[in-house]
Amino acid sequence: MTRSTPANARVSAQIAGASRALRKRGPVPLDRALSHLIGAPPVRPPTAKKAAAKPKAKRKAGPSAIEETFALHVRAEKLPAPVREHQFDSVRRWRFDFAWPDVRLAVEVEGGTWTGGRHTRGSGYAADCEKYNAAALAGWRVLRFPGDAVNSGAAIATVVKALR
Repeated sequence: MTRSTPANARVSAQIAGASRALRKRGPVPLDRALSHLIGAPPVRPPTAKKAAAKPKAKRKAGPSAIEETFALHVRAEKLPAPVREHQFDSVRRWRFDFAWPDVRLAVEVEGGTWTGGRHTRGSGYAADCEKYNAAALAGWRVLRFPGDAVNSGAAIATVVKALR
């Protein structure tokens, strides 16, 4: 049990006063609080008018590094060039990372398998199941590979077997 001393009472009163002030004023942005501590001028957030004037552009993601590695392996094995981002369903606009449409073989390179990426989370996994089931019903053979299989060469070895 702590003893009640004048110093403890003073600190308790200061904490209570600061708590009341925060409740009245509301939360303070971290950058403003930090700039106050170091004596720098605070960074001003953009006004609502400026923020509304610059809508975020939707950025189309390009091929990932692991997809580029797989494409390099395909060229090194002198395999027929696959179609990149092949759309196999016009209604849902589903695409394969790599496809050989003439033999209905597709390759999906699944990123983020060890980092909780889209393909390993519940909704992403369920969406992938729907896509791959639709592809199978349409007669496609879909080979799925995590990044580790691409880097180790196991992915390209499997594709070579499937194409020959």
